[in-house]
Amino acid sequence: MAYKIVFRKRVLRDIKKLDPHVQHQVLLAVKERALEPFVDGSRLSGDLFGTHKIKLLRLGIRVIYVVENDAVKMIVLTVGKRSGDEVYRIALEEFRRYLDEVG
Repeated sequence: MAYKIVFRKRVLRDIKKLDPHVQHQVLLAVKERALEPFVDGSRLSGDLFGTHKIKLLRLGIRVIYVVENDAVKMIVLTVGKRSGDEVYRIALEEFRRYLDEVG
């Protein structure tokens, strides 16, 4: 059973900024991961403990997400190029907002 995919508002804006081919690849990767969100090596640590990543290596794109097991949801926090650690900085901001919202 696939997890329901939920995109944060910022993610939708960021995806729209990508080239259409890249958009397609990102959406396919997210849809595929929703079938099994707990992949070995996807778990992040440190301040982002509790989140996971999808690496689109050829594109240099990272997708950071969190899973709500009880609700069977996969919430995509951020999508972006891995230039420096910008995507992880944004992911941390979104993860903190998400945690504030869910209490």
